[in-house]
Amino acid sequence: MRIYLAVMVVAGWAAVTHGLITGSQRCNKNICVTGLHDDQAKTDTYTLAPPKGKTIPSDQFGWMSIGFGNKMAGSPMIIVWPNSDGTVTLSQRSAPGNVEPSITSNPARTASLVAASTFANSTSTSITFTLPSDSGASATSLNQTQLIWAYSKNNPGSSQNTAGIVQHDSAGTMTLPLLATWNPQSSNSTSSSGNSGSSDSGDSGDSGSSSKTALLAHAICGSLAVLLFLPIGTLVPRIARGFSLHRWWFPTHGIVNGVIGSLLVAAAFIISKVSFDGGDGGGSSHPALGTILFIAIIAQVALGIFVHWYKSSFHRFQTKSGRGPSNFIHMVLGVAIVIVGWATAWTGIDDEWPQFYAPGNVVWYKVILGVVIGVTGLSYLAGLAFLLPRQIRMERQARSQRESQYQLDKRAQRSDEIEMADTRSD
Repeated sequence: MRIYLAVMVVAGWAAVTHGLITGSQRCNKNICVTGLHDDQAKTDTYTLAPPKGKTIPSDQFGWMSIGFGNKMAGSPMIIVWPNSDGTVTLSQRSAPGNVEPSITSNPARTASLVAASTFANSTSTSITFTLPSDSGASATSLNQTQLIWAYSKNNPGSSQNTAGIVQHDSAGTMTLPLLATWNPQSSNSTSSSGNSGSSDSGDSGDSGSSSKTALLAHAICGSLAVLLFLPIGTLVPRIARGFSLHRWWFPTHGIVNGVIGSLLVAAAFIISKVSFDGGDGGGSSHPALGTILFIAIIAQVALGIFVHWYKSSFHRFQTKSGRGPSNFIHMVLGVAIVIVGWATAWTGIDDEWPQFYAPGNVVWYKVILGVVIGVTGLSYLAGLAFLLPRQIRMERQARSQRESQYQLDKRAQRSDEIEMADTRSD
């Protein structure tokens, strides 16, 4: 409530002393950023606060920041944190990449704290600052102000603006439409994602729509792969081989996993690389897991082609069933890919979806994911516990039958040779 009042104070003061105030607010599960534009005074005012419904006392507050751009490299940043003596530090910095930013001694736009609406106490923390508007920005770019944001739970422990800071716990990108009609009351009840190009009632730009469309396509492709096709493609051979030695399951396995599943993973990966720029996945491991999944699926398809189409006559590591190391690597890698796929889906829906698409906890998706994990895991374990021994027995019996048939054929051949020799001797 106090954060809301602080934003109201800023907006009201600016409206009375200056001119028309426009702006908007963006909130995710890590941070709330309010941006207000005063067209007459040519200033922009930003408030960095905890996410809606959450308070962060000053002694638990690390640091927050925003930067003007869509990636860390080269973006002018404003980093703020409360101090133990009740003061607040503002530090303007920049970085050439994903490294600790260094102080900017002469920033192009100098930011100043707004003491009237900044507070840091045992209840919560909210920090407001103002800076000159970007004089070179067009109305279109001003209404789609690209920001990076970051939050850390670790306070620098010093009031000096040159103090060292530890790496953020979460980070991402967002777009603030600074020319949107500003309504403080609606901002208090409307939450938006930390998304590059996200929009609510005051922002209906094509950038937000296309970004959300790309994210939705990315999520659909990835979800179909890791929740449907990859688990099915992995279970089919595990279960089928426990009932029959015939390879009727192979076309299903190859099409479901090797073609459909891998193409969906590739599509999700390509969409992410083409459409999502800036940020580091909101501090999530989702991008890294997605990359691992993409690389692993390529390796698995190549290994599968080798395993199923290349048949070596014999080597010393080959089992009696004719399987070599590549077969076992293929099986283990297949299971690992399914598990990595589930982890990728979980981090995507838990970490990134609320930030970059829609706020809130997507419970129904997590329930589906949990059901898929449970059913697939139990089915695979049951296949190992009950069907694998059966498969081994059937393969042993088949080998025994082939060996017996070979011995019978060999004795018959030997008998024929003896008979022919006797005939010639007569």
